[in-house]
Amino acid sequence: MPEVLDKGFVELVDSMGDDSSIVQAARVSYGAGTKTKRSDSGLIKYLMRNNHRSPFEMVEFKFHIKAPLFTTALLLKWWSLSFILRLRFLLLDN
Repeated sequence: MPEVLDKGFVELVDSMGDDSSIVQAARVSYGAGTKTKRSDSGLIKYLMRNNHRSPFEMVEFKFHIKAPLFTTALLLKWWSLSFILRLRFLLLDN
């Protein structure tokens, strides 16, 4: 497990999804008609280059993080803000 500075570490515990999950989410309106391995990598590069972020949300990672308190507070602040923004859009749809 790689150490971060001298105060902690970051370890990948689990992951769910892969490149095909991202591609499938991006092509949901087209179906399976445009699927080749070469075009998959091109599509992922296109999505990244043009800031299409929602297909990348189909992949999840679980980390074990040990960090100083101020770093943990910043992570918690970011997570809370992210949750509130998602909740706001959910409530706007209803």
